[in-house]
Amino acid sequence: MTWYKFLARGALGPFSGYTWPAPDGLGHPGEWLAATRLEPCRSGLHLLRPEDLPYWLCEELYTVEVEGEVVPHGSFVLARRARLVDRVGAWRQDAAVAFCEDCTVRVRDLAVEALRAEDRLADAGRLAACGTTEEIQAVAERIAEDTDEVVSPLMGYALDAAKFTDSARSSERWAAGTATTAFVTAKAAAVAADGSAGHDATAAERRRQGEWLASHLLVAH
Repeated sequence: MTWYKFLARGALGPFSGYTWPAPDGLGHPGEWLAATRLEPCRSGLHLLRPEDLPYWLCEELYTVEVEGEVVPHGSFVLARRARLVDRVGAWRQDAAVAFCEDCTVRVRDLAVEALRAEDRLADAGRLAACGTTEEIQAVAERIAEDTDEVVSPLMGYALDAAKFTDSARSSERWAAGTATTAFVTAKAAAVAADGSAGHDATAAERRRQGEWLASHLLVAH
């Protein structure tokens, strides 16, 4: 099985601060790393399955080879011995922006459903007609400004998703903007769900995000 690892620029672990030995891009993997024990967030080599990708977005994505034991822990797995094999070239800023745009459209749709449930059909139609994140942001702002009534909190999530998508499009810290957009979208799914269904809705949205990333990035891997 192929495993994955998100790292900051230069193959740097964003939390550990450890620089992984990187592959040379000519078919030669990085050096093997080994851990003496497996303890989540403390020790062990933290790796990802395809469905884990949206939880750990960062600037560089690598395929990883593992030897020996692999233990699952929520949104990652732990391994005792692993090495980076190849960088996933499809994961670039333009792919991240496309992912953010997809997430923002998802939040737009949730907000449209909320407006329709409030019998605000004209506003729902205006928002549903938005085809770009810039349009979503502008229309959502106008809807919030043009009424004295309480606006569904999903309008705020739509605004946030659009704004962080713009950050991913223009900022040097595009990966941070992408991770935040994905988080906002998952939270919006929870808000749109009824009560105790929020946890399941969040998990379903994260699965949807993982499927998007896998289908757009991992085809060749």
